[in-house]
Amino acid sequence: MDLRKRLYVKNYADWDDCCRRGCFSSAPLEVQVVPHGIVLPTREIPDPCIEPVYEGGVLDREGNFVAGTIRISRENPGYLAVVRGYRVETEELAESHETVIYCGMASYHFGHFLVESMARLWYVLNEKGQKKKLAFITNGKPGGWFRNFMELLGINWERVIIIQQPMRFASVIVPEESVHSWGHFFTDEYRQIYAHIREQVEPSKHKKLYLTHRAFKGQIKCCNEKYFEDYFAAKGFLVVSPEKYSLPEQIALLKGADEVACMVSTLSHLILFAKPHTKLIMLTRTSHEVLVAQCLVNEAAQADWYIIDASQNFLYGERNHGAILLGTTPYWKKFVLDHYGEQEKKDTLPQEAFGYMQEWCRYFGKGDNLKRLDAQDFVCLFRQMYEVVLGKPCPAGLLKKSPKDEYLEEQGHRLGSLQNYNEVLHELAGKPVLVAYEITTDKYKSLRCYSGQVCGTGDAAIKDIRIYFTDEKVSCTYRLYLQGQGWTEPRKSGEEAEAPGRHVYGLSVALAPEWKKIYDLSFRLHNREGWSPMLPGGASAAQEASPLDAIQLMLKIKAAT
Repeated sequence: MDLRKRLYVKNYADWDDCCRRGCFSSAPLEVQVVPHGIVLPTREIPDPCIEPVYEGGVLDREGNFVAGTIRISRENPGYLAVVRGYRVETEELAESHETVIYCGMASYHFGHFLVESMARLWYVLNEKGQKKKLAFITNGKPGGWFRNFMELLGINWERVIIIQQPMRFASVIVPEESVHSWGHFFTDEYRQIYAHIREQVEPSKHKKLYLTHRAFKGQIKCCNEKYFEDYFAAKGFLVVSPEKYSLPEQIALLKGADEVACMVSTLSHLILFAKPHTKLIMLTRTSHEVLVAQCLVNEAAQADWYIIDASQNFLYGERNHGAILLGTTPYWKKFVLDHYGEQEKKDTLPQEAFGYMQEWCRYFGKGDNLKRLDAQDFVCLFRQMYEVVLGKPCPAGLLKKSPKDEYLEEQGHRLGSLQNYNEVLHELAGKPVLVAYEITTDKYKSLRCYSGQVCGTGDAAIKDIRIYFTDEKVSCTYRLYLQGQGWTEPRKSGEEAEAPGRHVYGLSVALAPEWKKIYDLSFRLHNREGWSPMLPGGASAAQEASPLDAIQLMLKIKAAT
């Protein structure tokens, strides 16, 4: 299937790959009964290098972890997942003689709740007449819409238990999740949850909707969305700020619509409430990010979808933080020509750029937001600015190294020795020894980072990795998992690596035994499905779904040398 009439995006290859991945599963879902099961409230695993991952969930009577929350797969649960239990003393347990149904995490975030937090409720819908309590864990207090969702599913709110302290029950029924939202799978039972909710409301009369983000007060400022509001309004779309409507009213609007336009975000997840084959036009906030979960949602909703890169960001931006600039990109103009037969000649960049820069500065001037830029290589920022502002690809080799690397080399050369060069590194990093790692990608010959920095741009597959230390006495061994080849022979730190010519799908790295007493080495890996949890030295992580596009290593002192 040629997706070029659906994908109007700069990052075509990654979107194409993601959209082609069929997520539907016909495998039957299982139900497990855990006698004398324990349900633990969540608590965040304390590691500043991991995007939030939690411990909690269901334990058996021996304290073994049974179930939490999975977002990707059992092998890689994904961030925002509940991945393990924790030890609880008997005297800390509240006792209940009831049997409860474990329903997973009720997320405080509306979008995550909408897509993931009802994944086990298929069992409740199928077991009509049951009065058993429903036990939820949370990662924060959900909004009033939690109760609205339960009411629309026909669940009496009195049945809902939000676990606030460790509790042991007579037994815990654990239905399997009907979705792992980050592109892994969904089932018919998952669709049935939203179909049931949709059936509880009468459809709105409005056939075309533009769902705007402009009135929402969140962590991101979307500059120039009014252009798209006005454009779609002229096409007969009703411009709607969903947060100003009750949940049943939002569902009614989606149920009645034949066409919906919005940004790729929580707004686009609302398509789950639309009837099958509703046309969905989505605008991306950034050019480099692929929202894997949206591809699954599109398939689950059976939407007639289109994705258009509307990002004119020429400064660093994320789809859910900071300031981003939307505008009349070449991809938008091509979509307008193909779908409406119109030539859009307006260039919104000149008139909107200054306001965008003001918002960008305001955001990164607040609190710790500037730290978000620490791991971003200036060369990548420059390329992005060059391509957006000048409208053409950045010349290859224009900048081979970032100013930081050039500064370090200049200082090392001026001081005249490798020892002094390392002292410069130590001064900048504030650590006595750093682990260093270089990657080669499809786009860049060499990117180098040091302890704690993210190495990789997230948009280019890694073809080789080299690991070493700023103190040559410290050593490790590591192996790469290569596409179609498997694990390489062990390499020693500092060795010149032979470029394998294949994409890297996994990594295993371990300190030499004599250094394990002094340092802790850990690492995590990124691919299109997101970050892995932080893994300890000695661990191996590999999978065939997609190549790595970024890595991060940490070296921490365990004891004085």
